[in-house]
Amino acid sequence: MCWQISNDFNGKRLFLSGFMGTPREQLLILITTPLYLIVIGLELLLSHLRRQESYTWKDTLQNIYMMILNAVLDIVFRVIYIGIILSFFYDHRIAAAIQNPFLYWFALLIFEDFMYYWLHRVDHSCRLFWATHVTHHSSSKFNLTVGFRSSVMEPLYRFIYFIPIALFGFRPIDIAFIYAATQIWGILVHTEKVNKVITLASKFYWDEAIAAREIKMLDADTLETKVPAFAQQLAARHAPTDWKLLLQETAIMMTALGKNNTLQIEDYASIDNNCLLMLGDRDKMVGLDETINVYKKLPNAQMCVLPGTPHPFEQVNTDLLAFMIEHFLQ
Repeated sequence: MCWQISNDFNGKRLFLSGFMGTPREQLLILITTPLYLIVIGLELLLSHLRRQESYTWKDTLQNIYMMILNAVLDIVFRVIYIGIILSFFYDHRIAAAIQNPFLYWFALLIFEDFMYYWLHRVDHSCRLFWATHVTHHSSSKFNLTVGFRSSVMEPLYRFIYFIPIALFGFRPIDIAFIYAATQIWGILVHTEKVNKVITLASKFYWDEAIAAREIKMLDADTLETKVPAFAQQLAARHAPTDWKLLLQETAIMMTALGKNNTLQIEDYASIDNNCLLMLGDRDKMVGLDETINVYKKLPNAQMCVLPGTPHPFEQVNTDLLAFMIEHFLQ
């Protein structure tokens, strides 16, 4: 029976666990809740001391609201996707479960993280799923509570990516738990409170004329006609994503930057992180002057010009790049 997914998780207990969480999940909540409160409190304190407006009431309440919506939908739907769908594939698994507990949980961690990578990638590359995921990226702030700004509708399709995991002999309830555990890291990386920042060939200055000039070089038909080898490289590099669609989305982003570049030159003075700005001496897209202007505004910045280096990352001397990064991080 598909409801009998483990000895201690079937029938009535499956229904209750859907709404209350398994003991492991309850313990995870008990551990992570004070952790979140502490790190968010520290971030709030640092933001206040540094006079950085990292938080607003409106944005924080929106983050919490979307987290609650996502959690409610996940709790209601998990009885179906754990108790019926994933359990069906687990009952028809094509591989026996790993008996060694350490290897079992380690393999599950790697497998789940791999499948979540594809979930996240599809969310960013397919317009249908981007329409649900974009809410996560809609905040004007970037702080730890943004990690809770969930894609509300994701619980309705996330389980699809976990079907292969169940097929390979991992219990559905364990999949749900390891997913919840790995989201801890996903939440904690949503912060601007980092020590060092490194940029390479970053375009700092945008206006409508610059955006229009750059967009002209993103015409897919022209690339296929004049530089077919480069077009083939783009297609291979970004597969399975449609490289032509990617160019269109990049053009939209550039147009928006040209009309409203929200990061102005005077804003850099408030960034007190240690920064390393790197630029190739043969870069035809990013100007040396704009990089120097930003470098001079940043209070704690270093600048490096890489010799014989054009804009495309593929033509950067990786040994030299690695040396500069390692030197800066020491």
